[in-house]
Amino acid sequence: MLRTARFSRQAVVAAALIFVFIAVQAFLAARLNINWDEFWFLERIYRANSGTLADPFQNFHVHLLGWLASLPLGAIDQIVAGRFFMLVCQLVALGCLFSISLRLTDLKSALLVVALWFGSSWSLVHGASFRTDALAAALLMAALAVLFASPRPWRSVLAGCLAAIALLITVKGAFYLPVFVAALWHSWQTYGLAQAIRHFALAALALAIAGADLWLWHSSALGGWVAAGELSQTVAVTGGAASRVLGEDEWFPRRHYALIWFQLGLPTALAIFAGVALASRDFFRREDRSLAIIAALSVLPLLSLLFYRNAFPYFFPFIVLPVMIAALPAIRRLTASQRPPAELTLAAVACAVILQIVPYWQSDQVAQRAYTAEIERMFPEPVAYISRSTMLPGYPKAGFFMSTLELENVRRSGRPILAEAIEREAPPLLLVNSPAIADALADREPGEIALLPADRAALRENYIGHWGDIWVAGKRLEGGSGSFAVVIAGQYMLECGGSRIIDGLPAECGSDVSIDRGLHRWSGGAAVLRWGRSAPPTRAAPAKPIYHPL
Repeated sequence: MLRTARFSRQAVVAAALIFVFIAVQAFLAARLNINWDEFWFLERIYRANSGTLADPFQNFHVHLLGWLASLPLGAIDQIVAGRFFMLVCQLVALGCLFSISLRLTDLKSALLVVALWFGSSWSLVHGASFRTDALAAALLMAALAVLFASPRPWRSVLAGCLAAIALLITVKGAFYLPVFVAALWHSWQTYGLAQAIRHFALAALALAIAGADLWLWHSSALGGWVAAGELSQTVAVTGGAASRVLGEDEWFPRRHYALIWFQLGLPTALAIFAGVALASRDFFRREDRSLAIIAALSVLPLLSLLFYRNAFPYFFPFIVLPVMIAALPAIRRLTASQRPPAELTLAAVACAVILQIVPYWQSDQVAQRAYTAEIERMFPEPVAYISRSTMLPGYPKAGFFMSTLELENVRRSGRPILAEAIEREAPPLLLVNSPAIADALADREPGEIALLPADRAALRENYIGHWGDIWVAGKRLEGGSGSFAVVIAGQYMLECGGSRIIDGLPAECGSDVSIDRGLHRWSGGAAVLRWGRSAPPTRAAPAKPIYHPL
């Protein structure tokens, strides 16, 4: 009776902690800083809704999330709404993890495994971020849960269709493959080889048929049929990017993040590796070999850290979900043993969760909301702009997406894309939300990942500071007289004292001056030409950056 009470208490404490973690994560989803690639995912949806998105690769989510862009909210609040949707997806994935664990062990162990996932580094911070990872994880974990269940033809077809959609959303779903092999092993051991083969063959067939049909529909729905030349070029570019993403130049490219994941999520990491160690021992002792092999296969997705270049913090909640199955041999012994008690493990998980949250607590959306509000006041009608990412999805973005990978691609090509975009699209707005942009404007020594010299010069020559990280098209006219070139035509405010002569005509300081593209002359002393009809706000700009570190 006392042993049963102790186990019941463990289950109740684990379940209570899980509910607390979910509530905290919901609060963080509404509070935390919007990362630059979250804006990028929202911009994909805007472009799909407007019919301007033609790239079919890893953009299938636009069909499932198109409703977000229709919400009567600003971009930041639309992303917050998207985060809550991703939180629901995460809960589905965790429910599937619980279901699989319950088939392999007992209730207490299954609950503790779910609680331990929350203790894994970055789970609360990035597990429900507005990327496609949570959506893909929900589909993949649901497919696994179905495959771990008793074989039924409809279940096989359902699993294949779920996996097909997940792979269309993100190809890194392929990292889950070893756990699908574990599901095959479980089905073989539980229901027999013939049943297992039929189960998985039907699932594979459904995956192939559904994947091909959905890909063709998705491609035609976005941009129509792609010409052969364009398709081959896209495949070549995608293949080159994929080879770099998979770390062709460096082994274990994100080892720094892997070390942080281990240190800050120590209880979870130890449970996983202890589970694998116990599974190895059980295998050689011929004790519960079935679970031992499942655990050994389930830890293999972590090997993606050795070569996957994009293993940033937000990747870990996604990849650790199926890996938690590897912890089951250790968790099962923990809940059945008096030493160490499972309650101490849960306390360690709670401490790990607190350590996750503390560094991110100040990473809020205050600066982003302030800048967005000021831009909408300055430009009530959308204008072209330059930015690290698509922070203003309703405005046309000029230039390129300044991820580290794309910055490297531009440097490899040697093509000054920003300078060309300024010449072609004349964007009057510049957001300084990238270290590469900030270094260029300050004319600092280029960092490891920097803009090309021509792009750096184009930014300095065509923009002036306006308010904090908002810059606008403009010119600083130095000396008594001279000439200046304008690429971005429009109405400029002349800031000076007295008057100046521009192109032979007098212009009063403080007045609006229409400036065409081309070379112009001025005299009368130093002055500033600022694009638009409004002076910078008198209130202080936000002290915090637009984007916080991951």
